[in-house]
Amino acid sequence: MEESVGEKKHYTLDELDILIHQPLRLKIMYLLHQESVWEFVPMRNVTQSTSGNLSIQLRKLESVGYIHVEKKVKDDGTGFTTCTITAPGREAFADYITSISSYLRDVPQSSRR
Repeated sequence: MEESVGEKKHYTLDELDILIHQPLRLKIMYLLHQESVWEFVPMRNVTQSTSGNLSIQLRKLESVGYIHVEKKVKDDGTGFTTCTITAPGREAFADYITSISSYLRDVPQSSRR
């Protein structure tokens, strides 16, 4: 669909990034967009997910380059995992927000009841 100057693009649900649209992955991307580095345990607590489910969703986001997951060791020898949003991930999330916002803006008022 071509846009003329000043015309806003109208998005369809087919144009949403389905990888981000899944509820837990959307929460992850939202958190990382707000604060670019999170440790695994606080993220698990905030998203109210299980360790296993969070791990699976993080791997999916990492496999497409939206985030980077790194296992680290503290000075006392305890391990922890950090999650960081990447530049492509930040761009994909911004595109997702633009798409979903446009789509929702186009929903007729009569269907919002």
